[in-house]
Amino acid sequence: MTQAIEPATKTARRFEEDAVGNFLLAAELAPRFCRDCAAYHTQYTARRAARLTSGEGEVNALDHREMTELARGLFAERARADRSPIAVTLAGSADTGLLAILANAAGEAGAGIIDRMRFRVLDLCPTPLMLCAWFGRRHGIEVGIQTIDLLGEDWPGTSDFLVVHSILRFVPHERQAELLSRLMTWLKPGGKLIFSMGVGKRGGAETDAALAAFRELFRREVEAGRIPYPRSADAFLAGLNPYSVRAGDMTEVETIRTLFRDTGVRVESWQEITGEARKWKGRSQVRVLAVLSRPD
Repeated sequence: MTQAIEPATKTARRFEEDAVGNFLLAAELAPRFCRDCAAYHTQYTARRAARLTSGEGEVNALDHREMTELARGLFAERARADRSPIAVTLAGSADTGLLAILANAAGEAGAGIIDRMRFRVLDLCPTPLMLCAWFGRRHGIEVGIQTIDLLGEDWPGTSDFLVVHSILRFVPHERQAELLSRLMTWLKPGGKLIFSMGVGKRGGAETDAALAAFRELFRREVEAGRIPYPRSADAFLAGLNPYSVRAGDMTEVETIRTLFRDTGVRVESWQEITGEARKWKGRSQVRVLAVLSRPD
């Protein structure tokens, strides 16, 4: 039986991130718990913090608007179906950005829906998991965490929604179909997989210029005291790595279409997001945002 859901009020709870706190915590945790990828976690959170404290604003790297609208509609639809808890699993996460988007989407989806959400974050690295757990505690929402190799043998159980955002960048092309097929088995009957992936060339002169601009921005924000980094900004920047090209990067949208065909998933919706909003890290991209389900 379909349940009636009251619309969210104009004063619906907001789940704001602490971008500076994320960076400072990542700077302490990553060298201890994620030695092989500590630079990735600290640089990613530093970039987001510096843009926000400087007033330049968030970059639409997480397709914020599009993801919010999509998730809000899906959560509302699921909430109308029955009044059971709604399980949402994030398969990989760099920090709290994606979790915040999904929490706010649930808050906007209808009255009381956020109280039924059961978020869980899966990742191989402890640092983003601890950031997400901290986010949940600050806001009083349920956020479970699990250290897991997505291509390993661990079984995390099933969810109503599985969110896969950019994680295929870190998976070699020859294993991407294997991973997507595996992830589809983690859905409950009728469950949906929300898929997002940027497509485009990486590296080059534009990327180098973007990195130089970030160095200057970060140094300025630390010197102004808006980012209370306890050590030297120059020492942090000396260990900065250029934006990396990953084993699973895609340069053509057709690569994603082929992946979906090869794995036999049902594509319920498909968006290609383009334009200046997609300019990030010194390059322009197309981002594919899709909803997938199992064919059975």
